Amino acid sequence: MKLTVKTAVDTSALEKWCKELPECEEFLQNFFCSCRPYDYDTNLVNYLMDINQQRKIDTSWNNYCRGLVYAFNEIAYRGEELN
Repeated sequence: MKLTVKTAVDTSALEKWCKELPECEEFLQNFFCSCRPYDYDTNLVNYLMDINQQRKIDTSWNNYCRGLVYAFNEIAYRGEELN
């Protein structure tokens, strides 16, 4: 049996960060709604790339980067699954 590491989401932490960063609520909800099937490391890389892309589109996101990184660390965690 192979053990894979999927991403688990702490929904109460997600709610907390949506209130903490209301400007980023849609981003947070969309990202964490769709990330569960993927492994934690892939999601972390994708999350950081998405933030970087958004910063290029909207420079005000420079103000949210630090909070968004903290948010990922609180919301996402490694959930193990047996295959």
